[in-house]
Amino acid sequence: MMNRTIAITFAALLAASPARAQQQPAPAGPAGAPAPVQIPATPAGTAARAFMDAVNAGDSAALHAFVDRHVSPTLAMGWTPARYEAMFGRLARQSGGGLQPGRLMDQGDPNYLGVIFQTRSGGRVGVEFVADPADPARMKLIELHPMPPRGARPEFPQGKVDEGTVAAAVARHVGAAAEADRFSGVVLLAKGGRIVHHQAYGMADREAGRANTLDTRIGTGSVPKMITGVAVAQLVEQGRLKFTDTLGAVLPDYPNEDARRHVTIHHLLTHTAGVGDPFLSPGYVRGTRYATPREWMALFANEPLAFRPGERMQYSNGGYAVLAAVVERVSGQPFGEYVRDHVFRPAGMAVADLDAYRRLPWARGYSRPPETDPMGLEARRSNEWMVGSQGPSTDLSGFGGIGLTAEDLFRFTQALREHRLLGAEMTRTVLEGKVDVGPGAPVKYAYGFYVAAFPDSHPEIGHSGGGSASGIGADVEMVGDWTLVVLSNYDLEQDLRPMAGPVLGFLARQ
Repeated sequence: MMNRTIAITFAALLAASPARAQQQPAPAGPAGAPAPVQIPATPAGTAARAFMDAVNAGDSAALHAFVDRHVSPTLAMGWTPARYEAMFGRLARQSGGGLQPGRLMDQGDPNYLGVIFQTRSGGRVGVEFVADPADPARMKLIELHPMPPRGARPEFPQGKVDEGTVAAAVARHVGAAAEADRFSGVVLLAKGGRIVHHQAYGMADREAGRANTLDTRIGTGSVPKMITGVAVAQLVEQGRLKFTDTLGAVLPDYPNEDARRHVTIHHLLTHTAGVGDPFLSPGYVRGTRYATPREWMALFANEPLAFRPGERMQYSNGGYAVLAAVVERVSGQPFGEYVRDHVFRPAGMAVADLDAYRRLPWARGYSRPPETDPMGLEARRSNEWMVGSQGPSTDLSGFGGIGLTAEDLFRFTQALREHRLLGAEMTRTVLEGKVDVGPGAPVKYAYGFYVAAFPDSHPEIGHSGGGSASGIGADVEMVGDWTLVVLSNYDLEQDLRPMAGPVLGFLARQ
């Protein structure tokens, strides 16, 4: 989906949590066996159980009955009930039935449920269920995410080791993943201000025979939310804005009166505002070029808030489009121009020179679209509709979607660490975890940054990006003195996450 960078909570959790956070043992049942996972009796949970039964039945009549009863006629992202029915039939054939829930992510919202289903063959598929607020018995979105197979446990040196050993271990791990075609892209590893490993892997364009290089621009998904968070904090630091300002105080023409009165800048930064998401709007048309934050905002700004601001976290690209519009209103500059002047240039990022940057090579995305390959079993396909969309422009959305190089993202993290973008106190404010990403998850959201904290480890501070069938996987993390930048033209959950998660765990223990 175009620029759909972890649009809702399930994918946000997968993007935020390193692989080891997703592999905690299930609660034990009798005789030490894992306790069966109970799907809740909520609107989304009811649909999830019916979905599982229909797929396990495997016949077209059962799938048709499920879609007829549980799928809204008004679907997000231009889908139709018939399209859903065809995709579910494909899942039934690939999985051979036997779906069982292996992990739930409900986030306390009865109208949302994320389920990782397991199959008899040991395969996995993630499914998100989002109810239609106007008719909660029907789902406005059911999204499938091919999940990676469980591989062998990666081997890294035990304990703390020297810088050269760390770099060699990471290079060996990434190289093995690339050799097995589980990774394609660029990896940059730095200790302090020194780059100790920087290498390109795989093909940027298989059809043209063009390889990835260190200068290849690769889609970053939601990673630029960090940049938006910094831009907002700069205006706060200058006294031109407050985190406690209401939306109405800075955007008096925002269409939703409830949002104007009760949503604050803090709520928008932490995904606790309850504003809509453009990719879930019935008005969103894939492939359409929305040129400005306000054009994105028009897709959802008239919708009612999903919950009382501050009540919970619900990942929303829309909130960051609103923040970009706030930056424009307060600064008097188009968002892209402001970011170029106040983030890219001070950080020494090459993207500050847009004309030259656009001449750099770009990577075509390759993915396994859930519509045709829900279990991720077939060869990757080129995302033709993504071609040319990764290039940075002056009309940035605020929530992501631009193509950058790994070195530019490293320069951004260095400028942040060295307080060239924000003062020391404001940097701490921006990077401090504010709200829990999910119940029991060791991950909080700060102001445009995830903060993952595990026992006996350095916190991992950064952001991931990408989405199902996008051919985009990106992760930028600051871990103690280390910085890891991983950009991939394969998918986030199925390809990048299993490769990068163990690297992060290794770095966090150094």
